[in-house]
Amino acid sequence: MRQIEEATGKPVNRSADGSGSPFADLEFDQAAISERIADIIAAGESKVAEFKSTGRKNLRTGEKDPAIEWSVVKSIAGFMNAHGGTLLVGVTDDGTVVGIEEDYPFLGKKDADSWELWLTDLLCRSLGKTAAADVLATLGHLDGRTVARIDVGPASRPVFATNGKDKPVFLVRINNSTRELAGQEAHDYQRTRWPA
Repeated sequence: MRQIEEATGKPVNRSADGSGSPFADLEFDQAAISERIADIIAAGESKVAEFKSTGRKNLRTGEKDPAIEWSVVKSIAGFMNAHGGTLLVGVTDDGTVVGIEEDYPFLGKKDADSWELWLTDLLCRSLGKTAAADVLATLGHLDGRTVARIDVGPASRPVFATNGKDKPVFLVRINNSTRELAGQEAHDYQRTRWPA
């Protein structure tokens, strides 16, 4: 138990009033996460920040749309191949919070945990497990809705994305958009970004 306390910095046994609870700061952490998400929204989209209204649902048709899922993958791959960034899902381009709850009808359990599992599966299929392991998703709450904050660091080598139908593509973040590079452009970019 002493090793656990030393490793976590939290007491294993706690008093009856719960003051030693390792979860005592959970509300503060949620408030801090939500505040950081609000700060990103206030700053707007940029080279290192992108907003997506949903992860699966097309808000125009009300249906699950593979193109919406692919746009999430593209943004994450683009950040990985550039210098990292943050994708917020559940936020429109103008900063309006719609929440990932819009995607719940297309999930098994229709909750935040199922949404995170869906995202993990999508990234493993589209980018590979190694790349997916470098993605950190946290959930915050704004305006009574849940926003997914997906933080992506720069990849140590090129990451290719596939939608399962076409050949893998190389994507990169250029200013506030994600673009596909092919042929000589992709070759030149990769040599500059990852010099041998």
